[in-house]
This record gives sequence, C-alpha cells and structure tokens, in this order.
Amino acid sequence: MTFACRVLDRQIRAELSLLDDGLSVLLAGGDKSHIGAVSVAEPDGRTQTVDFPGHREREVAKQWAAVLAQICGCRTAVVCGIHYDGLAREGLLCVLKALDGLLHDVIRYVNETVGPVPPRSV
Repeated sequence: MTFACRVLDRQIRAELSLLDDGLSVLLAGGDKSHIGAVSVAEPDGRTQTVDFPGHREREVAKQWAAVLAQICGCRTAVVCGIHYDGLAREGLLCVLKALDGLLHDVIRYVNETVGPVPPRSV
C-alpha cells in the first residue's frame, strides 16, 4: 500500500509491505529519493538505526519504526530518504508536519488492516 503527500511542491511517499511476520516501509521523496537512514524496531520498543554521514533522516526513521512496531506488534523496518535542495528551517518544519500527518494515515490503515494486537507472552 502506498501513501503520499505533497510538501513544498514535491511528493513524499510511504510504501508499506505487510509481511507474514513483519512490516517493511520505504519513506522517500522530495527533490531526491535515496537511502539516508534505516531503522528496525521490535514491538517492545528496542530500536536500531543506521544513518549515513551527512543525512538527517535518523529521527524520522526511528520514530516511524518504533511507533509502527508497537502498533503492529511485529518487527518493523523503515528505510528513509527525503531530500530537498536548499531547505530552510521553515521548510523543514513543513516537511516534519506533513510526515506526522502521513504517519497518522499509515497508523489508521495499519489499525484497520492488522487489527488490535494481542498481548505477547514472555
């Protein structure tokens, strides 16, 4: 399933793949889609993130992975690469606000598709 929004005249998309046991998300767009950071998360909140030098997607990838893993109750991987040429602070705030809205759309879809997550036994 693909979700998209337009920010500063460019598209950002979130491509979700619900796996048999897991969720994979590609979050990319702006002027240049790429791989800037990758986060994986467990439903219990453990998260690991790798980001490449010079890229600032770390916190977005980490947030998306942690939130979606908890909601889905499964391992989640988020590959994130969003780039805007010459982005000023005001533009960055617009992008972050749009990403919050996109995440809420994805959460709504996951809740409707996956349903409530049963408690896991330890």
